[in-house]
Amino acid sequence: MPVLQWLEEDSSRSATIVRKGKRGGSRVDVAYLAFGTSDDTEVHDYANAFFSTNSTYAVGDYTLLIDTYTLEYLGDEAYRVKATYTQGGQEDDLQEDPLRRTRSFETTGGTTRITQALAETRFAPSGQTAPDMNEAIAFDGERVQGVDIVIPALQWTEAYDVPDSVVTGDYIKQLAGLTGTTNNAAFRGFRPGEVLFVGCSGNQAWDSDRGNGPWNLSYKFVAQQNAEDLTSSGGADNRLTVGSITQITKKGHEYLWVRYQDETSGSNVIKQPVGVYVNQVYRSTNFALLGIGVA
Repeated sequence: MPVLQWLEEDSSRSATIVRKGKRGGSRVDVAYLAFGTSDDTEVHDYANAFFSTNSTYAVGDYTLLIDTYTLEYLGDEAYRVKATYTQGGQEDDLQEDPLRRTRSFETTGGTTRITQALAETRFAPSGQTAPDMNEAIAFDGERVQGVDIVIPALQWTEAYDVPDSVVTGDYIKQLAGLTGTTNNAAFRGFRPGEVLFVGCSGNQAWDSDRGNGPWNLSYKFVAQQNAEDLTSSGGADNRLTVGSITQITKKGHEYLWVRYQDETSGSNVIKQPVGVYVNQVYRSTNFALLGIGVA
């Protein structure tokens, strides 16, 4: 192989640098002149050897990697070789804040089985009176069967691009421990007990040149309104009533059920609500531990 002259062109360098924490897009172009041959293969061989040794390009504390080069024959045993160094997909390891956020929601509601109606209308054959069921739903003579209904429920997802350095094994375990818990303090404008953390899913891209990209994490929540008296703070009194039992309070994701006892109405046996029970079925935790803010 002839000895090539390999010189960087004057005014050869141009750069596009994406600021820290943003994904990809940074590049630097460097142009060289090669003299001493008119054989493309010889120039390619020299260029590949050169860029294998000079595979990175530093711009401050950024490190870009050789991506491509182009070869142009200028005549008279002269070539222009233009190299492109890129940092596509590479993230700033020192960045700790989320890099990007998206949100989506739906209000299609959830379902629950209820045994008490809000109101009752009775119909009977002419000259007869239907027994008063005290709003018990679908009493078959032995038990109150109830019915499944749609209830108000807001479901939403928040997706974040998060630096690789943040998503540690301890953080993933922490997310697992928070799954299936409700908020013990205000969260996203909801009162304590109204938001259920359904869980988090994550994925991450990696390649041999650039290593780990940021994690994409999706957090899923369901919100249901508390039944409580908020008139003292300018809100509404939305406590519940079951039969003659009034002023029932219930947090959004607690479970309410009714105990009945038999009573007679004329010659009919009916079910009368004698107790309403509200059970806590989810642990209450601090959603600040999710690391995505609470406001």
